[in-house]
Amino acid sequence: MHVQIPLVSTLSLWQSTAPLPGYGPLRSDIEVDVAVIGAGITGLTAALLLKRAGQRVAVLEARTVGSGVTGFTTAHITEALDTRWFRLIKNFGRDGAGIAARSQRAAIERISALIAEEEIECQFRRLPGWLFTEEDRGVIELEQEAETTRALGLHVSFAEPPLPFPVKAALRFDDQAQFQPLRYLAALATAVHGGGSFIADRTRVVDVEDGEPCRVQTEGGTVVCRDIFVATHSPVNDRLLLQTKLSQYRSYVVTVRGRGQSPAGLFWDTVDPYHYVRTAEDDGGWFLVVGGADHKVGQNPDTVAAYRHLRDWIRPRFSTSMLQGKHPVEHEWSAQVVETVDGLPYVGRNPTNGHVWVATGYAGNGMTHGTMAAILISDLICGRRNEWADLYDPARIKPVSSFKEWIRENVDYPLHFVADRLKRPAARSVEDVPRGEGRIAEIAGERLALHRDEAGTLTALSPVCTHMGCEVRWNPDARSWDCPCHGGRFAPDGQVLDGPPIRPLRRKKLSITEDVRKTDPSTAIVRRLGLAVALGGMLFGKLGLDPAVAVIKRRRERGRVVTQAWTRWTILGAAGMMAAALARVRENFAAPGCQGTRRVSLAADTLFAIACLTGAMNLVCGVLLTRTAKGGAVPIETGLRSGPAMTLRQRRLHRTMVVGGWTQLAALAGALALQSPSQGRASLI
Repeated sequence: MHVQIPLVSTLSLWQSTAPLPGYGPLRSDIEVDVAVIGAGITGLTAALLLKRAGQRVAVLEARTVGSGVTGFTTAHITEALDTRWFRLIKNFGRDGAGIAARSQRAAIERISALIAEEEIECQFRRLPGWLFTEEDRGVIELEQEAETTRALGLHVSFAEPPLPFPVKAALRFDDQAQFQPLRYLAALATAVHGGGSFIADRTRVVDVEDGEPCRVQTEGGTVVCRDIFVATHSPVNDRLLLQTKLSQYRSYVVTVRGRGQSPAGLFWDTVDPYHYVRTAEDDGGWFLVVGGADHKVGQNPDTVAAYRHLRDWIRPRFSTSMLQGKHPVEHEWSAQVVETVDGLPYVGRNPTNGHVWVATGYAGNGMTHGTMAAILISDLICGRRNEWADLYDPARIKPVSSFKEWIRENVDYPLHFVADRLKRPAARSVEDVPRGEGRIAEIAGERLALHRDEAGTLTALSPVCTHMGCEVRWNPDARSWDCPCHGGRFAPDGQVLDGPPIRPLRRKKLSITEDVRKTDPSTAIVRRLGLAVALGGMLFGKLGLDPAVAVIKRRRERGRVVTQAWTRWTILGAAGMMAAALARVRENFAAPGCQGTRRVSLAADTLFAIACLTGAMNLVCGVLLTRTAKGGAVPIETGLRSGPAMTLRQRRLHRTMVVGGWTQLAALAGALALQSPSQGRASLI
């Protein structure tokens, strides 16, 4: 459904009240000491510190200064981290948590010092932060946090917060701060540009090469440098290793015009996901800025409901005497939040490189973590020792404290990689895509990401994310294509908005005649159902779910077990593979008229054919083995070794099925993996 909310700006409050400078794109090859990728708070702070240390710095930004996450933050400058301090002690020990606490205080003081040194007018203000709870069970959590933070040297105390609604308890953090982040960023950019260093905006990085020297390939030229700092919130240079330890969330913010006395402070509650509150000023008075309703990127189809939740949260807590106008909400926006599996950011040398540095995983503390990362990276590049380095090392592994979280976050990739391709598409024809919206559609046997702008122009893209091959989903709030696996986001035209992807979604040429605008739904259902049965059958038959059952049977029957359950699963999987193959043949050859959208690579089709042939072979062998087993017992086996009770014919059939089953599974996986968006291959499923 196309939802429009009138009179509400989708720009952030900061973007509405702070003009930002433009610098122009890179147009030639250059050589500097350090290339910084990303012009947010991390990149520009690091660039300024490096410039002050005598380094020549090039800052490369794909869009404009502050157009990334820094432009959509709520700018809480605080030591109260998203991960509670008592949990950080459990994960990193008292010494590690103490280093983290000192680094956060150093970040706050560095921001304050830069504002004074550069004479920045950005509404910087020292004020307390309040961690509060409205639930009885939250009181224990606050007591535990108070004991821990006091032991770490933070100045905290229980007190009554200046809120217009009752709370069960509140923990006050002294000497926190807030500011207008884009005014701060604009001043940093002005200080960086010039004197041998420069900023190039609208300069998209397409490749990062480690070496001596390093090279950063952009659309406008190559930057040769000694070191590269990837400050893009989610690293665009790391395809797999670091990304498995990160998870990306979308967080939402609304602003309400206030009147009367504003509540002074930063406020966070203890629910999950938590709400965060502050005030901000402009020429017309003050705003209440409320955020929350977080969810994993690409995994909430109703993103508009997040704003509704925030409105519903505000209404009973802040009286109408504090809210102005008939429609009090004046701004709505959302932003990316990157979390790590153990609760602290990854800042330092990229694990697989020698001269490439990364900083990511700030969670909801981007202002302090981003500044801390800039301090640490500038020290490391300049060869200065920093006690924070080991704590934030991107190569660190915390198997005990983070394994459960690692499993929970990484199950998304295999789940969505397969399951999303089996889902029925939201659109069956181009007419099903309304103006201003995007839909996943299936046309002439191929899945497409279709977007129609407000003028009615249709854009067709491959729905396959260029990072790791998952299928993107339409985000109606941000009007973007979001990947549910690793959080990459793309604009309606396919350009990258948020990493880890570097390459845009591949465009598709769409030319459709009237007779093929709608594919036969029954064929698509058969194909999807067949592949689901095929994958399920092969996985159940080959990956050991039945042997556990077999052990129970073996104990019950004292070694005599009849026809293997895995054989029946393999037969079922083979039958599903054949049904999917027939449906695919029908779609490929019975749906003419769609130019450029049904071409499938020879390699992928070859592997698909091999999977079909081995499926047919397994189907025949399975039936024969079942028949030969009727007269006697056949031992449970799932590997290549046959049991001694088998006849010679049963052994041959068994070995053929095992090898054929794994070949079928490997061929289908290879065919799916070969759907590279960069080569324009059509979808197999």
